[in-house]
Amino acid sequence: MRFLTGVEIQRQVSRIVRRSGVVNVAVAYWGTGAAKLTGIARHPNPSQIRLICDLLSGFCNPKEIESLIRLGVRVRTLDRLHAKVWMSEDDIVVGSANASMNALPNKDESGTRRNVEAVVMSQDRNLYQEVRGWFENQWQASCMVNERHLVHAEQLWKRHRNSAGRGFTATLLDRVQNPGPSDKWSGLRLVAYLEKGQSEQAKQFIKNQAKAHFTDEEWADLRDEAPFYEWPLSCREWMHRTGIVLMDFSCAKKGGPFTFNGFWAVRDCPNIPLTVSRLTLLTRLPHFNGHTISKQEETGLSASIHTIAESRRFHTDDFGFYIDMDFLAFRDAERPVLKRRLIDQAVETARELCRAGQFDRALTLNAVRRCKEDPAWLHDYARCVGGRIYESGNHLKRAVNLAIGKRIRAGVGGKVATDSNGRRVTIQVPDEIIQTCTALADFNPAAVVAR
Repeated sequence: MRFLTGVEIQRQVSRIVRRSGVVNVAVAYWGTGAAKLTGIARHPNPSQIRLICDLLSGFCNPKEIESLIRLGVRVRTLDRLHAKVWMSEDDIVVGSANASMNALPNKDESGTRRNVEAVVMSQDRNLYQEVRGWFENQWQASCMVNERHLVHAEQLWKRHRNSAGRGFTATLLDRVQNPGPSDKWSGLRLVAYLEKGQSEQAKQFIKNQAKAHFTDEEWADLRDEAPFYEWPLSCREWMHRTGIVLMDFSCAKKGGPFTFNGFWAVRDCPNIPLTVSRLTLLTRLPHFNGHTISKQEETGLSASIHTIAESRRFHTDDFGFYIDMDFLAFRDAERPVLKRRLIDQAVETARELCRAGQFDRALTLNAVRRCKEDPAWLHDYARCVGGRIYESGNHLKRAVNLAIGKRIRAGVGGKVATDSNGRRVTIQVPDEIIQTCTALADFNPAAVVAR
């Protein structure tokens, strides 16, 4: 066994990877030029390389992964992978180094901003077998990278690169699933409403008098278009404390799609009374506590808002809001919407597998694995269960998984498999989203006819 640091890590990794024969790699993050740096580009038969990464982390360069796939490398992605393991048929390297120039410098560059990495290299056969067994489990738990993964990964990669150095490395919905100690969600509300015209009196106030409530710098940025909400005098005074941040969504017509209008903070001034209405002045914010919303998240939130508003028959409160609630409370209200979408897609996927002649006793597991290849489904699943998609003790996950299994059995007319004692057979699946599922003995062809 050897302890390696510095340039020696890159040399040994490259030596392992360039050998003929099967090479197994489980390394979370890949940077530009990694194929050449690690020696994969010079492997005599790249199709013998099996590689697992975390493509959808935002820290993995999708262009480099695409180039590896073009070389013939078999690439799979595993959510939340953080390992760094390199294996030939003789050697293993386990340590801290990702596949990037910062982690694997190929020449001594002391004094530069390279990572300080350390790994252990071994040829111990007992250890090798343990690591090989671990790798096979992760390979089964992962899914093959497809075009949809690459497109989604490109968006995540760009967002991460654009945010470098400013601390905006997580979107708001990613962060709320795994809040850090400095995150404060009590100051965020979600509002959704039908767009209406502004009164002439409000327009005149904004044009002639609103400037007194802003600094000269703010007013210059606003260009005489100060943001505000307007309320009729007939309703009670709308009061949210100064500094509350509003995640603002609106629709152009009743029942229409909702559009995200940005983050707005209530200004430090009272509701301003006019003759026919009151005004609440706002400050536009570029983000909430450093967190933004991606286009995909915006689309998902808009769909959830529409479903919730529709379930309320588009009734509004005194101020014309379909929704005006604490964001965390909204997430709780949103969960049933996400759950319904997840289940419906899993059931239809199970039906498709049956129609294609791919039914087997682990139909529920296979349907979920197929769904997991869809980044949008995986993203919604993580939102629904609080982000901990592989945690066995997550009660939110258990409720969703039980519902998926039950609905799939009903959706395909499934017959539960039993043992010789008449007890139902349960399949145990480690390192999967669904870690147990009921085995099925058969299905009803009439139940899976395309609709």
